[in-house]
Amino acid sequence: MDTQEKILLKYNNLYILNKKNERISRMGAIAMFFNRKAQEEKPEDILMDIEVYTCADNDCIGWMRKEFASSDLKCPLCGHDTTMEVRELPKIN
Repeated sequence: MDTQEKILLKYNNLYILNKKNERISRMGAIAMFFNRKAQEEKPEDILMDIEVYTCADNDCIGWMRKEFASSDLKCPLCGHDTTMEVRELPKIN
């Protein structure tokens, strides 16, 4: 494109004009806007030692927090027994 040619954005259509304002080509265009304002700071996740029940089956990766464990203490994914352990997890409000 020549440096003297103009680009006109109108009604979501991109028109390329030459220096006599004659339309050379038309392409579909989408106007994009970016918000560069400071994003609201998110609070850091507070990690705590939480008791969890982990599946005893070596092939299963299932686990659940003690607060959300079922009364029978079975793995929610495969149904095997679970064992208690402690993991460092984010605090849930």
